[in-house]
Formats: sequence, C-alpha cells, structure tokens
Amino acid sequence: MKNSNIAWVHNTWNPWVGCSAEHCEVAHQCYAKALVTRTGGTFSSLRQTSSSIWSAPYRWNAEAKAQGKCVRVFSLSMGDFFDRQADALRVPAWQVIRECQNLVFMILTKVPARIQGHLPDDWGNGYKNVWLGTSITSNKPRILERLDKLRDVPAELRFVSAEPLWGPLTGIDLRRFKLLIVGGESGPNWEKHKMDLAWAKEAYDIAHAQDTKFFFKQISARRDEQGTDALGKLIPPGTPRLIRDIPDGPLPWLDMDKEGDRIAA
Repeated sequence: MKNSNIAWVHNTWNPWVGCSAEHCEVAHQCYAKALVTRTGGTFSSLRQTSSSIWSAPYRWNAEAKAQGKCVRVFSLSMGDFFDRQADALRVPAWQVIRECQNLVFMILTKVPARIQGHLPDDWGNGYKNVWLGTSITSNKPRILERLDKLRDVPAELRFVSAEPLWGPLTGIDLRRFKLLIVGGESGPNWEKHKMDLAWAKEAYDIAHAQDTKFFFKQISARRDEQGTDALGKLIPPGTPRLIRDIPDGPLPWLDMDKEGDRIAA
C-alpha cells in the first residue's frame, strides 16, 4: 500500500512487528500498538512478518539501481530495530541491508544504548547505506541521554526524530547529527500534547546554527500531514513553503512524487 504518512522516507520496511516498549514515553498512545491491538494482536510480543515483506527490499533495490538512484527506507515503523526480542531476527535483517546498497535504511530506536553491542561484525565505521537515529520528545535530561548514547556509535549518518514534539528543545546538542526531524502529534490524543509552533521554530534555529538539516513533518492535528507549511510561514521571507531538507545520499534520491515510490512493507 502507499506509505503516505511518513514523509521523510520513500518506503517502510517491517521485518517484524511488536515492541517491548523499553524506555518509551509514548507507549500509552503508540499508533503501532493501537493498530495491532485493534486487529486482535498482542503488541508486546514480537512476531516475524512474511517472506514477501522480507524480500521487498530486494525489489526496491533493483528498481532504484536500474535508475542509478537510491531510496530511503524507514526500518521499522511497527516496532524497534534494537528491541531485545529482535536480537535473533536482527541477524538476517542485517544481511538484507548489506545486500541492498541502493537503499538507505533509516533505523530509528528509543534504546540507543543497545546499539553498540548489537551491530554486525563487519560494521567498522558504519555501513554506507545505514543512518542511525533516535527518538526524543523534549529536552528533559533523561530523554536527551539518548543523543549522547548514539553520538558515540560509529555511523555513516546520525539523525534525531523529535516527533511527537511535546516540549521545547532548548539547549539541545546536535554535534555529530546531520538531520533533525520535528513534528506534532497526530491521532485521537493530539490535543493532550499539542506542539507549540514556537518550539519547532526554535529547533529549526538550533539545527541551522549547528549545521544540521531540518525536516518539518506536520503540526499537531488529528490527521497526519496537516500544516506541513506552517513553519515556512514563520521563517523569512515569510512565504508559505515546506521546510523539508534531507542530507545527500550515496546517489541521487529517487523522486518522491512518482507513483509507487513510497510503498510500505
């Protein structure tokens, strides 16, 4: 199906579903947990997905390679790549990643302390096609510790996802991070932690001062992808525009506007 909800990637890959919710401050209103529970599943127990999902990156890679392009892949949206329950499944997942060099896998985790001990033996200074990221919701010290943990991990590129943003990021240190993603909460509880657009503007200024790319996903709203140009209205010259910068990949990025470019698996 089309993956229209995650604007900063082309495709989403979920080789497993489920999460232990370790150190997760948003677990009580996690969209993935709600989806699995609604369909009768148990989100706290991780399960491997189908062979068709595991093989999807090879198809995406072949298509991108034929065009001399590369594709950003979010890994994963229905769990956490470094979850304890995924330790065995992560080994074959790394093999898929190694074999798909025209895909840039954006791996996002809330437990960056587990990364260092769970990288493949040939990781070295990082795979060229893997970006490592961590999630934060505010500048609370216990949350910002995640940045320090990830900062010490060798990686081709590190990124931060501040979505949902529940408070200001005043004083955040983005050294060694090349991308900051900011967005407000969506879904039925969006008004409980409504993002102040001034927080996003401050985060933009901080990122700009530290030479970090900035991607504004959305305002707080019931539906995804609302108010995508809201931050552009606050930043001179003041004309509404999308603030959606992405670092360069190893090859030119595949055009996000083409039909079928953003497929979820």
